[in-house]
Amino acid sequence: MKKLIALLLVILLSFSMSACSSNSNTQPNNSTPSVGISASPPTTSSDSSPSNAPSSGNNNTSSPTPTPTETPPTSQYDPVVFVTGIGGDERKETGYIRTMVTSVAYDNDGPISDSVADNEEVVEFRFLMMNISDEVIFIDKDDFSVKRDDFTLPYTSSFIFIAKDGEKVFSDIVELEPQAILNGFATIILQEGWKDINLVHSSQHPTMGESITNMLFSQDNVSGEWIPKPSEPERVTVPEGVIFEQDGVRITLRSLEADTRGRTELNVLIENDSTDPITVQVRDVSVNGIMFTSTVFSSGVTAGNKKNDSITFQSWGFERYGINEIGTIELAFRIINESNRDRSYTSEIITIQTSISERVSQPLPETRELLFERDGLTISLLGIEEARSGVDVVFFIINGTDRNITIQARDENVNGFMISGTMSTGVQPGKMSIDTLSFSDRRLGENGINSIADIESITFALRIIDEDNRNGSYNTPAIEITP
Repeated sequence: MKKLIALLLVILLSFSMSACSSNSNTQPNNSTPSVGISASPPTTSSDSSPSNAPSSGNNNTSSPTPTPTETPPTSQYDPVVFVTGIGGDERKETGYIRTMVTSVAYDNDGPISDSVADNEEVVEFRFLMMNISDEVIFIDKDDFSVKRDDFTLPYTSSFIFIAKDGEKVFSDIVELEPQAILNGFATIILQEGWKDINLVHSSQHPTMGESITNMLFSQDNVSGEWIPKPSEPERVTVPEGVIFEQDGVRITLRSLEADTRGRTELNVLIENDSTDPITVQVRDVSVNGIMFTSTVFSSGVTAGNKKNDSITFQSWGFERYGINEIGTIELAFRIINESNRDRSYTSEIITIQTSISERVSQPLPETRELLFERDGLTISLLGIEEARSGVDVVFFIINGTDRNITIQARDENVNGFMISGTMSTGVQPGKMSIDTLSFSDRRLGENGINSIADIESITFALRIIDEDNRNGSYNTPAIEITP
C-alpha cells in the first residue's frame, strides 16, 4: 500500500510540473500612454513576449493574505509591501516577487469609464512588482484577478494592465529579469460603499513553484470624493479656413486637437506657391489674452509644395498661466525666405476664436504687491520661488497701453551682491504676461547664496522698451523685494 501511495504521488507531481510549463494564452493588444518598465535602479527597460513562457495560474484561486515583511514610509495612500514565494511555511523566506502598492486614485477617464453607473466609480490602483530572485520570471496579465469578499470581479468590472514599452497593455507576457521592476495598473469599477478590495496575482514558476501575491487596498485610501460619472467633456473646435495669404504663401487652419502627451495642437496646412523655399514660424502668441511663450513651431516648405503641420502648445504653459479652457488664440506668422533673408516678413496679428470663446472668462492670478504702474502699464509681484536651476522672481504684467513693449531687468542685486539675472518679456498691446527674472544656482552660489532661504532682499530696475518708438523707452526706479 505504501508503495502504491508513493507511486501515485510521483505521478501527480509529474503531471503538475507538466501543466506549469504549458503555453499561456494572450489577449489582443490595446494601449494607452503610461509608465514603462524599469530595471533596478529603474533606468532601463526589459520586456518581451516569448511563446514558451510559463502558463497563467488560476485567476479564481484565492489565498490568505501574506504577512507583510517590510513596511515603507507612510504616505497619502498608506502603501503595503508583501514578499511572496513558493508557498507553505517558506513563503516569506524564499519569495521571488516583491510587490508594493504605490497609489490609488479616481480615474474617471479610464478604459471602462463608459460603463460606469451613477452609483459606481472608476479607480486606478498602481503597483510595482520586483523580481528578487536570480532567475528570469514571466508576468502575465491573465495571472491577475480582482476580488471583493472572496468574489472574483468579472472583466467587465476591471482591467489589469502591465507596463510594456512605455505603454499600458493588457495582453503579452512580460519577461522580468532578476532585480527588474514591473509597473502594474489595475483599473476597477467600485460600487458606493465597497471597502476592501484584493488584487491577487497567482502564478507558477517551473523551478520555484507557486507564487501568490495578495495586494489589499481600501476605498478609504482613494483620493478625492465620491461623485457620479462625469459627462463627456465638450470638444473645442476652431473654424476651418484660410487665415493667412501673401506673396504665394497660404496658411489654412484645419483643427484644434489634444495629442497623447496632453499638449494642444493647432493643425494648419501650409502651401508655398512662391519660387523660394520658406520656413514658417510663429511670433507674439497669446491665449485668452495672456502671452503664451511655451509654443513650438518651425516648418520648412520648399517652393511649389505644401505641408500639414501643427503649432504645439506645451501643457506646462497652460498650468503656469492658469488657463483651463481655450477661448481665443492670437499669433503672427514669421515667413522666412531661405533664398534671401531680406525678403522675410512678419504677418499682422491673426485672431482665432474657438467654439467656446463666448463663455470663456480668463481668471487673473492673485498678486502679492504692485511694483510699478505708469500710463496703463502695471507690473505686480506674484512671488519668489525656487526653480529647477535657480530662483525666479515671478511677475504679472498688464500692458494697458497701445504700444508693443519689451521689459528687461537692469542693475540686479541680491543680498548686496551684483548678480546678473535673466529677463526679457514681450507684451503686446492690451495683453497680459506672467514671466520671471531668473537667477541661476551657480551665480547665487558664487556669492554664498545656496537656497531661497538665504535670500534677504532682491533689488533691480526694469527697462521698459517701446518697440514702436524707441525714444519712448525708459527705466523704472529701483525696486526692492523680499521673500
